[in-house]
Formats: sequence, C-alpha cells, structure tokens
Amino acid sequence: NRTVIVEDTIAPVVTLNGDSSITVECSDTYTELNATALDDCDGSLPVTVGGDTVDTTSVGTYTVTYSATDSSGNTGTNSRTVAVVDTTAPVVTLNGSSTINVNISGTYTELNATAVDDCDGSLPVTIGGDTVDTFTYNTYTVTYSATDSSGNTGTNSRTVNIVDNVAPVITLNGSSTINVECGDTYTELNATAVDDKDGSLSVTIGGDTVDSNIKGSYTITYTATDAAGNTTTINRTVIVEDTTAPTVTLNGTTPVSAECGSTYN
Repeated sequence: NRTVIVEDTIAPVVTLNGDSSITVECSDTYTELNATALDDCDGSLPVTVGGDTVDTTSVGTYTVTYSATDSSGNTGTNSRTVAVVDTTAPVVTLNGSSTINVNISGTYTELNATAVDDCDGSLPVTIGGDTVDTFTYNTYTVTYSATDSSGNTGTNSRTVNIVDNVAPVITLNGSSTINVECGDTYTELNATAVDDKDGSLSVTIGGDTVDSNIKGSYTITYTATDAAGNTTTINRTVIVEDTTAPTVTLNGTTPVSAECGSTYN
C-alpha cells in the first residue's frame, strides 16, 4: 500500500489593491483600498486589515498590514506604507482691509492677522515689513507670515498709505471786516495760504465785487486747494458806509447886511 497525504503548507497570496506606498496630504481623506487573498487550496479568502491606524491630521509614516489565513493555518501577509505629509502652507488672513489710509500725524493701529494650518491648526503670526511712520507721507507695506511644523510658510501683506487730509491754512492780510467810506477806493489786501505738505499756495479771490459807490455789505472769499484736493475758504466782509454829512455851500457872501425895512433876498 502507498499512502498519499495531500497537505497544504503554502500560505495564501495577499495582493494589494492599489500601490504599496501612498502619500496623503495632511487633513485629506485616506481611503482604505484593502487587498485580495488567494489560496491554492481554499481559493479566495477574506483579508484582515491591521497595523497602524492612519491619522491624516498627523504627519508621519503609517504601515497598514493585510493578512489572510487558509484552512490549514497558513497565513499570508502584505503591507502598505501610507505617508501623511504636509506640503500646504498656512493660510494667513488679514484682520481688516488690505489697504488702509491714515491721515498725516494720525494714529496707525495694527490690526494683525490670523493663521490657520491644515495640520497644526491656529498658528502665531509674525509681523514684518515696513515700520509705519504716520508723520511722513509715504506708502508702507506691512507683512504677515506664519510657519507650520513642516516648515511651510504662508504670507500676506497690507498697504498703509499716509495721506494728506489737512486743508491749507489761509490768513487774511488785514482785518476780516473792513469799513469803506462811500465814494472812497477799496484796496484789495488779499490773503496768504500755507499747507503742511505743499507749503505756500496761491489764493483765489471770489465772492462779491465791492462797489464803493453803493452802500452795503460785501463778502469776499479767499480759497486755496492743496495737491491732495483739500480746500479751505475764508471770508472778508467789506462794509461800504456813508458817515460823512453833506457839504452845504452858501451862495453869496457871509455875513450879508440888509437895511432895516428893506427886502432880504
């Protein structure tokens, strides 16, 4: 007699679905592709997934294992490497507008920014770039940056304009109210204008035309505009008045002698 023993000493073959190495961006979704197992005797077998649990919110390398055991106790295995990486820079968001205008000599208040990273969450923000000098007309760029634990840096910037909103100062030559005697000549005294940025400016005269032969109150305007469009206007009041009594001129001589009882003409 011959005894033939049919035995199974060969482990099932476990074949991965998909690649053996997978890269997943931090905070993305890892989809388990699983594997298939085939045994010479038992045919298709269920596969048990084990090893590391892939946490896509944490950068690192994870090993996922796949195993299948046939009815003879032979176990076949395979594994997949899942690399969770962070190649995305934090998002830096400005508090407030990206462009701010500040009046000369005013106060610039730093609004800062916030930074959020897919892996690290909220991050501190570093402020750099220009130092804003509100006493100097200029355009400044303030930068904001944040770096995550993987070395990715996100940036943003804000433009700060120091602008001229201060109107020129006009100074009258002479009094703001002038009295002119009716029939006399009115002499225009004009005015001067000075701007804190543009310096001396020309003055435009407008308003009423003074007629010194007609009694009344006249308003003369003085206007100056700087390069930024800021305008100042001030007034002068000219009063044409009549304070002089009429001149009475005698016809004939004075005194006049008349004989008593005669007619006085």
